Amino acid sequence: MKAQRKVIALFASALALAALSALADGAWTPLGPFGGQVSSLAVDPSAPQTVYAATQGGGVFKSTDGAATWQPAGSGLPSPFVGLLAIDPATPQTLYAGGDFGLAKSDDGAATWHSLLLPSFTAVSGLAIDPSAPRTLYAGVAAGVAKSTDGGATWEPAVSSRALASPISALVVDPRRPSFVYAATSLVGVARSTDGGRTWTHAGPLVGRVRALALAPQQTATVYAGFAPNSGDDPNGTVGLFVSKNGGRSWVRSRGGLGALGVTALAVVPGRLYAGTDGGGVLASTDGGASWSPGHGSEGASVGALAVDPSGPATVYAGSGTFQRQDAGVRKSADGGADWSVANDGLTALSITALAVAPGPPQRLLVGTRSLGVFSRLGTADRLTPAGNGLPSPGVASLAWSGASSDSFYGVVNGLGAGRRARLVKTSDGGDSWTTLPFAASAPYAPLHAPYGPFAGLSCAPDLPGTCYVADADAILTVEGDGARTTVHPLPGRRPVAAIVVAPSSPNVLYAGTDANIHAGPGQPWKSVDHGATWTPLQLDDDFYVALLAVDPQDAQVVFAAGTHLHRSTDGGATWSTAGLDPTARVVGLATAPGAVYVGLAPTGGDPAAPATIWKSTDAGATWTALAARPPSVLTTLAVDPAGGTLYAGTAAGVYAWTAP
Repeated sequence: MKAQRKVIALFASALALAALSALADGAWTPLGPFGGQVSSLAVDPSAPQTVYAATQGGGVFKSTDGAATWQPAGSGLPSPFVGLLAIDPATPQTLYAGGDFGLAKSDDGAATWHSLLLPSFTAVSGLAIDPSAPRTLYAGVAAGVAKSTDGGATWEPAVSSRALASPISALVVDPRRPSFVYAATSLVGVARSTDGGRTWTHAGPLVGRVRALALAPQQTATVYAGFAPNSGDDPNGTVGLFVSKNGGRSWVRSRGGLGALGVTALAVVPGRLYAGTDGGGVLASTDGGASWSPGHGSEGASVGALAVDPSGPATVYAGSGTFQRQDAGVRKSADGGADWSVANDGLTALSITALAVAPGPPQRLLVGTRSLGVFSRLGTADRLTPAGNGLPSPGVASLAWSGASSDSFYGVVNGLGAGRRARLVKTSDGGDSWTTLPFAASAPYAPLHAPYGPFAGLSCAPDLPGTCYVADADAILTVEGDGARTTVHPLPGRRPVAAIVVAPSSPNVLYAGTDANIHAGPGQPWKSVDHGATWTPLQLDDDFYVALLAVDPQDAQVVFAAGTHLHRSTDGGATWSTAGLDPTARVVGLATAPGAVYVGLAPTGGDPAAPATIWKSTDAGATWTALAARPPSVLTTLAVDPAGGTLYAGTAAGVYAWTAP
């Protein structure tokens, strides 16, 4: 959540100023990975080649060519985590986007957005437009269901009842009887209002987690409800598709072809019903749900959103509901759901957690993501490609080049299961396959049991093949022989270790950074001159912690430390000075190359949504110049190739490369 809040705080203005990324001092080129978690889809009924996608991490995207290509369309959104989209059927340039941030509205086809004020509540979990009166909106909120009759300008107080006693997950309005509104809840089944949302009752005896609702277009008393449990729910709870033909008074389960699949998304057009599932892709039915046909090309996918082209109902779009596959994102079918293809080009909604670069020729870039493993780029390829076979977990915390072959890298991945222990992994083929390394500790110890924050520091010794240094929660680990031996170096006070780096020009020299500890006091930088065998604290008086470190690749005495501020030392950490940049700004990226250091700064005062600015110094941090070009999304990490020619920005929405003109 801490990382997500940081992303939200910077997102809106970063998109608004994305156009600056093509100014005279270079341009940012998107490399992908393309795709991500798509939580909602909408098709323009007046121009069905125009499609909108809401994503978790990349905001809203727009396609004007039937999902062949996508462009960001989230300028002004208060958050990149968008859960809901709704399009005004009478005025399709008007759209609404909802999520934990509340509700936003666009009047210009998603070119710009502005927030709507919803009194006494914020998060919106369900959203519906009355098709007969499109200025009438219903929003599912914590207090129940709220209603607006003026396009969201004002809202009636939210209505709650025992029938709405759990979070709202979906809403739908009967187009023929607009006073009939149905609400899907997360625990107590389906609720129904027959008076335009003033009162609510249970719609039948169903109990469970309803994830999707739909009405038959020609017989609107026919209601479809998709049930699917979340992880941790009762595995024997209600699951699958239920159908009511009397407006929700009684229900029958659809069994033909769905098996035990949970239904997470629904779309219905005359003569055809589509169901998105939680691991079985998209299925289609031509008999109202009595029997189902699976779609080729969607098998195994978890689907969180569906939308149908109203002018050609054989064209269907599906959005990935979770990060189970590296081709997650948008899929398209042009034959009624029989065949599906990936349609992600330009849709960058994957949050980047780690970057590592090995020199060439050809140069190799490895990219770690929060939920979809590793992607790779070789040489000057125009995009990243999926990698990561054999990873024990898709959540990548850190990556580091081994210092030897350009195909050899190490990584730390987040743990799965009750123990949640992270693992150290290695690849020798550029990321295509990975091996989990053992930990043979020199003392009783559970290594990597709680990596620091969402990331874990990792650096490797170029002069000692098979040796890496890992920043653990309360110690520094020296891993030798690809895991054959692990030496544990607890620091005094068991301070959390946030960062570690090897000096490229003198690999026996290492620097580490620690966070504050209630018992040991503020964090600080540490130094080793014997390959990590012993560590000495360095004095940094005016900062509270050290989260990022970088060393000049040609001079081990020049080191940069980032905590509350950016500091530099030219004498190996004996003395420190501030780097002369904005002292109120937060450092969100730090990377060095021969003759250059790059810093990403995000302001902490003023506009909390202002974008990060990249600063460059060519004199060891004595003076700085800002790049006019900004990464087009929220900055999460920086890396630079060892030759210094290309700077890479990992963001909340993919990777971008910058090359000086």
